[in-house]
Amino acid sequence: MDMKYIDLQKYLFDHVPFRSELIKIENDCNQIYSIKVFRNHSFELVSSVIHAYLKYAGMNIEFHYSDYDDSFSFFDFSDTEDAVLLWMDLSRYAVDDVESFVADRVKDIKNRTSKPVLVVTTGRRISLGKDIFSFDLDSLEQEIGEGFFDLKREGLTGTKLSNKACLAAARELGTKYLPALFRPALKAIVVDLDNTLYKGVLGEDGIEGIELTSAHAALQKKLTELAAQGFFICVVSKNDQSDVEKMFDLRSDFPLQKSALTFIIASWQAKSKSILDIAARLNIGTDSILFIDDNMGELSEVSSRIPDIHLLHAQDDASATLRALSCFPGLLKVFQNREDTLRQSDVQANEQRRKLQENLSHEEYLRNLGMELRILLDDEAGKARIAELSNKTNQFIFTYRRYTLAQVEALIAGRNSVIVSLHLRDKLSDSGMIGALVLVREGDTAVLDEMYISCRALGRGIDDIIIFEAISDGLKKLSVNKLRVNFVRGERNRPAEMFYQQYLSGYAVPAVFEPRPQSDLVNIIHEGESNE
Repeated sequence: MDMKYIDLQKYLFDHVPFRSELIKIENDCNQIYSIKVFRNHSFELVSSVIHAYLKYAGMNIEFHYSDYDDSFSFFDFSDTEDAVLLWMDLSRYAVDDVESFVADRVKDIKNRTSKPVLVVTTGRRISLGKDIFSFDLDSLEQEIGEGFFDLKREGLTGTKLSNKACLAAARELGTKYLPALFRPALKAIVVDLDNTLYKGVLGEDGIEGIELTSAHAALQKKLTELAAQGFFICVVSKNDQSDVEKMFDLRSDFPLQKSALTFIIASWQAKSKSILDIAARLNIGTDSILFIDDNMGELSEVSSRIPDIHLLHAQDDASATLRALSCFPGLLKVFQNREDTLRQSDVQANEQRRKLQENLSHEEYLRNLGMELRILLDDEAGKARIAELSNKTNQFIFTYRRYTLAQVEALIAGRNSVIVSLHLRDKLSDSGMIGALVLVREGDTAVLDEMYISCRALGRGIDDIIIFEAISDGLKKLSVNKLRVNFVRGERNRPAEMFYQQYLSGYAVPAVFEPRPQSDLVNIIHEGESNE
């Protein structure tokens, strides 16, 4: 991430910018997406200022509009855009069960496209269920106050939303909801301590001398909430490790407690080295990390050594830092799932597994862990996690398909396709769903169209067992015995490439699949088409 985004951060979040200021910001990002907007009220007051926030997200969007249509009949839909936005004023409907109407319209558009769909509503509060990606604009009303609606200007603007409401909608959509349509969420937040999480310097002011202002407390609370959502929260600080550990033990007034932190690295080495150590221990790419620091020199050092890391400059006024963090692209998850609550404990268990590997033979290590692998076919209940994993995985992924939820649903329902999902646990932790593979039948051959495994599950010495068992189950479901494997070399999927070359390169063309002998080192449970 270029340091120039720091200036844009200050411009957008140190104060509330005016419409005239936002319009002047030119979005020169080359990554351009297109969105079809179906609406029954005006979106132009939002789209005219949203490009400043999209620039902060490192992307650009071209909007293509339908006519105004309260029926949302989608009569001019051509499925040529990258995503669909339903922009709905629900106060225009007199029916009592407006939820059913919206759900029916969403079902209709999803039957027409496999592209991502975002539903943005105002005028009435409704619940659309966990499988629909939605944003209730009225949730911003408390922030804006009485000026949220402007009914006097509706005839001129084409919407009940006021100028202030449209500016806030542009901020939320541009930094959070629209980036989430196209990009995977970040995985880790690495945060500094002194004058970032509190006011003062630990080494000079002492544990009791550093000040937890109300704004810093709110910032810490936000980080705690992000930890609960499954993000890894790590500390990197130029302090003594023992002092930092003691501070978190003694400062019970801190909303961010040690239990919410994945790693704490306090040392006098370059912060870039500490961050690279964390990335290696988490087994994640540095492009999935956000680094927060108040010191521009530290941000510059980290950026120069880790160019793809994301940066946020912590301000003297921690409330400005909180505003920027709350809107940082990549921190909104489209869907929450069970694995989000397992992630922290699973990483901590990985540290214990690493120690076991150092002291035991490979066979002793596996027997000691007592691993259990569950293999499910076309798991309807796990479809959201299947889609999420395909969009998050970077290291062990075969073709970078990046399935949407609608595409996963179609593959699960298809007669000539199967999704095999993998669930792993051992005596140290339950990792939940750790991977999936997609097989599509073409004549007498099953094509492995994609395979991806979470970074948390790699390195346990059973990758071959997991994958060969999954392929075997998938072939049985499709009633074929030949396999062809698709593989595309990417920037970061070297682990997948190494596995492909060692075990699966012989299936670059169709060949009879040769299962591997079953191992008694892993308890394998075949659950067919069962759901959790």
